[in-house]
Amino acid sequence: MLAVVYASFWQIEKDKFRNLLLHKRKACQRAFRLLVSKKNPDHITFKHFEGLLKYFKPNMSKYCRGLLSCALWVPRIILDPRMLERYLVFKAQTHQQCSLGVSTCLTPIPSREPGLLTLDKFYSIYNLSAFEWKPKQEPLPWYSNLRKPLPFIFQLNTKFVQWKGFRGAVYGIIFANGAVMIMRAIEISNDPQIQGKDLKGTWDIYVFVGLYALEAVLKLLGLGVTGYFRSGWNTYDFAVTVSAILGACAEAFLDAPFVFVLILRPMRLLRLFKLKRRYRDVFSALVIVLPRMASAAIVLLIVYYFFAVAGMELFSEIDLRNCCKNTSVQDYFVYNANTTGIPFSGDYFLNNFEDLFRSGVTLFELTVVNNWFVIMIGFTVATGSEWTRLYFMSFYVVTLIVLTIIVSVILEAFLFRIQYEKKVRAAEVSRHNPQPILKDEDFLSVEVSVWPEELQQVCLPDNASGDPLVFVGRRKRTKAVLQTSMYREEIKDWLLDAEEQEAEQTRI
Repeated sequence: MLAVVYASFWQIEKDKFRNLLLHKRKACQRAFRLLVSKKNPDHITFKHFEGLLKYFKPNMSKYCRGLLSCALWVPRIILDPRMLERYLVFKAQTHQQCSLGVSTCLTPIPSREPGLLTLDKFYSIYNLSAFEWKPKQEPLPWYSNLRKPLPFIFQLNTKFVQWKGFRGAVYGIIFANGAVMIMRAIEISNDPQIQGKDLKGTWDIYVFVGLYALEAVLKLLGLGVTGYFRSGWNTYDFAVTVSAILGACAEAFLDAPFVFVLILRPMRLLRLFKLKRRYRDVFSALVIVLPRMASAAIVLLIVYYFFAVAGMELFSEIDLRNCCKNTSVQDYFVYNANTTGIPFSGDYFLNNFEDLFRSGVTLFELTVVNNWFVIMIGFTVATGSEWTRLYFMSFYVVTLIVLTIIVSVILEAFLFRIQYEKKVRAAEVSRHNPQPILKDEDFLSVEVSVWPEELQQVCLPDNASGDPLVFVGRRKRTKAVLQTSMYREEIKDWLLDAEEQEAEQTRI
């Protein structure tokens, strides 16, 4: 069943991407016809393009924070960040080399002319309007204005935290932490009298928490707050380290239990997965599949709610204690003061539908197949009706279908990422391949140069001149971006078929 659902799901995802791509193409054609003028029947000017973006992306201003600093670079120019961002999208479209869904140029666009937008270039509006723009020039380090020799010291620290040896030392500390924790686990298993709470305050806890704190401080001083938290791994490490420090302080000064810190420390071991490329691909696939998991969780929650309410209406007054005497499952529902000698101790009578929460727990046990037939037989005997089985079998079938679809979504995301990586590596090792090598950066980054004389036309400033301002636009790596790269050759065939159909309709 899983194989059939997965194969169907893969084809549905591909067809959905194709239909959405062609739908966007038709939308671009209709919008283009509305934006051209009699003077320029085949081109769109920036004035008309800006008007479109005001309605198409009315909230673009939230991406303009990085553009405010560029006003400091150009004297006597009044820059409107929203207008500047629209102009960057416009210029990126007019000077790109490829059309809809095939590629986005990565090289700088140095032209001084804003140009006119043709239909072939206009197709990329869905891609380029998702970019977040910021000046390419990196801001000065936070310590640049400090008194000497502090800038020199902090600069050395920056080089130190960016050194490969520093990263290797951090991985070594994490690995040593894992080895010590394994030794502690062996110690507990060999001596039953030792419990987890007896390990609080041991030397290894304070040593490794202190080393993690030192790493965070060095990175914060070297990279700055913005540069440090720009990395998701650094944010993850900082959260784990701060939690461990708070736990250590609570144990030392408030005599609070330190057990939860024992749980937090192994979380740093996930950092070791970053060492191998295959594991990095796993995390990349997780990022892609997480938005879908939210939708799947909502569907599963609705299913649980529906069956929980139905179960409360049908079985809320059913008491399973000692309900199944003289049956094959009577030991599961035994309830008495003395359970010595009874192998199962009668725990299954606790599964009931008295309220929504307990109904959810019972349904969860049915989902994980925790002897679901025992619960079903218990309620069947207690109600005295064989129709009771219909409720439990219906829930089992529905959850099986939903969980199969969820597993198919996860498998599709991981296998898609694996196939994408294989295609990229095949393009890299092929020496006779005339096509350009596929890279994620081709679809995630674009660089645009804007000359001051162009800003005179769009920002209404005084006279200005000088070197061009270089802006870099980036977008998040989504599955649609990877699909655009994965199906590059097929996209060309889809577009050719669409053009032939349009030409045939025009003749008719």
